[in-house]
Amino acid sequence: MKLAVLAILVAVAALGAALLLLSDGGIDKLHQVTDPREAMGVSVTITASHPNAQAAQMAIDLAFARIAKIESVASPANEASELSELNRTGYLPSASDELVEMLRLASVVNRVSDGALDVTIGAWLDLWQFDPTVDIQFWDRSPAVQSASITAAQKHVGMGRILLGGGRTTSISLVPGTIVDLGTIAVGYAVDAAIEALREAGIESAMVEAEGAARIMGSKPDGSPWVAVFGTQSASGESIARFHLTNEAIVMRTVQDERLSPAMGGTILDPRTGYPAVATSGAVVIAPSCAEACALAAAVYVLGPADGLALIERLEYTEALMIGRADPQDVCRSSGLTAFESQSAD
Repeated sequence: MKLAVLAILVAVAALGAALLLLSDGGIDKLHQVTDPREAMGVSVTITASHPNAQAAQMAIDLAFARIAKIESVASPANEASELSELNRTGYLPSASDELVEMLRLASVVNRVSDGALDVTIGAWLDLWQFDPTVDIQFWDRSPAVQSASITAAQKHVGMGRILLGGGRTTSISLVPGTIVDLGTIAVGYAVDAAIEALREAGIESAMVEAEGAARIMGSKPDGSPWVAVFGTQSASGESIARFHLTNEAIVMRTVQDERLSPAMGGTILDPRTGYPAVATSGAVVIAPSCAEACALAAAVYVLGPADGLALIERLEYTEALMIGRADPQDVCRSSGLTAFESQSAD
């Protein structure tokens, strides 16, 4: 029996990856407005439909304002953010609900994935980030140097180093030396927040997309599902999979994402070793919320197809597609994924 992710979360909820927004089928009653902006350190595109185009744009503005709020909470690039303050001081006496929810989600996925997701790997991420001040990057250094540095930083890694207090307000304490990097969880959480803002503004048809992570609300204006396209087969040039979505979140990760921007978590590391994940070349996760999908996509990418899909099969309302690194032609699917897949080119 699958395990209900939402019940556990307590407080909340070569390859390429691309999301294709197919154009509106010509319905005159609804105006579809698309607005791309930079937010959370990535490109974010919000598409919303409403009988009044101005109302759609106003709703999009509110959604971006909601994203900005999450950015003020969880952006590592913003020195004034809650997360930056936590990493700098090691303590927040009264953390925001948003930060607490993200950390609780991370804790749950860490537990169910046997450590394949860990947001305390900041010390390791720092090692693997591009450093313009040095001639030899960390990934080009000798195995002995890499091993010594990873071992030295390992003492600062582990979800048990984050302590959440109780009471009417939640405090957060870090064991000294711990660096929390919420990575894609923060981006997914911001996408979810944007969808909620659109819903509150009266929007019933929308998509919020942030570089491979997206959440859908409702159908397209013509009543058809939104379509997400994953990768291409190098031999045939055809897409690996096409998904029809109405009220789900989808996250796509490929080997090409292994050196992402710092806001998206940097190199995709295996939190159990400190080295880049090597078992997977592509992963797609469909889940009820984008934060969940982002967290699970990171975990299954580390686990690899066999263990990753075994995890997904235990989770209710969650499906995945995975491709192993050893054989990029071997595409593996969870048992319920076909309900979302389309065989046509739409």
